[in-house]
Amino acid sequence: MNKSNKTQAMQDRITHCLWFSKEAEEAMNYYTSIFSPSKKKTVDYTNEGKVMSADIELMQAKFVTLNGNSMSTFNPSINFFVCCESKEELDQLYANLVKDGEVMMPLDSYDWSDYYVWLNDKYGVSWQLMKDDLKNVGQKITPLFFFSGKQRGKAKEAMDFYLSIFSESKSEGAMFYSKEEGLPETYVKHAQAKLLGHTFMFMDSGVENDFPFNESVSIMIHTKDQAETDYYWEKLLQNGGEEMMCGWLKDQYDVCWQVIPDGFREILTQADETKREKAMQAMMQMKKLDINQLNKI
Repeated sequence: MNKSNKTQAMQDRITHCLWFSKEAEEAMNYYTSIFSPSKKKTVDYTNEGKVMSADIELMQAKFVTLNGNSMSTFNPSINFFVCCESKEELDQLYANLVKDGEVMMPLDSYDWSDYYVWLNDKYGVSWQLMKDDLKNVGQKITPLFFFSGKQRGKAKEAMDFYLSIFSESKSEGAMFYSKEEGLPETYVKHAQAKLLGHTFMFMDSGVENDFPFNESVSIMIHTKDQAETDYYWEKLLQNGGEEMMCGWLKDQYDVCWQVIPDGFREILTQADETKREKAMQAMMQMKKLDINQLNKI
């Protein structure tokens, strides 16, 4: 495998999951109409013919829109940084995303960018749009972990924790607040790292606010086998993480992850309805997913 193919394979192992109450189909259409390039990939339906989840690609970043969330609402704790290579590109995205949304930081010139805006769209999903050279980030859309409330001040600690866990990882630098800015020098203004070949960003809030991490946005890790599933599950639970159902967990910072073994979707969408329903029932009893057990059904 050459270097470019290897990088793409690594990036394909991360998906961003947006968990809606019932708007997964609407959101699928909304986002793929706004971002370019984009495409709808796979749509799964309930027995009643309603959309259960949809796999989409936005500017080559993988997303899932999922229905059934009754636990939490979207907030900026995990937001998405979009690198726009022209004012025209940013203006078009902003005009579409801001409709019925909320502006957190107005479109303007700032110390870090001459053209930048932070907003929440009509669902509450949070986006930072910045005019920048793509080579500075390496990808058009990047998940950004925003540490506030009880997690404020832990951005660098969390980044180092993830760097110790993920393969093909490396730090790409961190910028800290200064004493003159009235915040501890350990607080991160901006940090960037690669995990599984995919860029992630980290920030501590510069002001007092509280946007807790929750289930509405999670990061899906696609593992190649049960051994790798076991590895990421155990490592991410270190130091006080919490097991959840069906492959979900919360780490010590309350960030939600899904650890999904290859072949899992095929089992749950197989043509044999009896086997499919048995697999679904078995999966609903699991916390960590056991692909070997599901394959025996």
